Amino acid sequence: MKSTSGSYTGANPMGLFEFMKPAKGSDAEFFSSISKMKPFTVTLAATVDGHTVATAVARRLPMAKGVTRKSLRPGKDGVYADLFLPPRSTTRTIRNW
Repeated sequence: MKSTSGSYTGANPMGLFEFMKPAKGSDAEFFSSISKMKPFTVTLAATVDGHTVATAVARRLPMAKGVTRKSLRPGKDGVYADLFLPPRSTTRTIRNW
């Protein structure tokens, strides 16, 4: 779903976190953890007319053991992205009967 207002526009699965701005007096270290792929927890609150009507907690977990991150770039790969690859599994034999 596309955002309707706020600090980013369009559809972005991590937009809520990537475009967050620190509140006055908050710990700026939290914001550097987003780009470093560290785990973090955020409490979300929905307000109507200044009253909190709902809250939820979102936690981003660290990458699973063995996951690798590969940076893709336009000049070399044709796209700008970070590709996360699952751990290499053991060799398996596939049989077609």
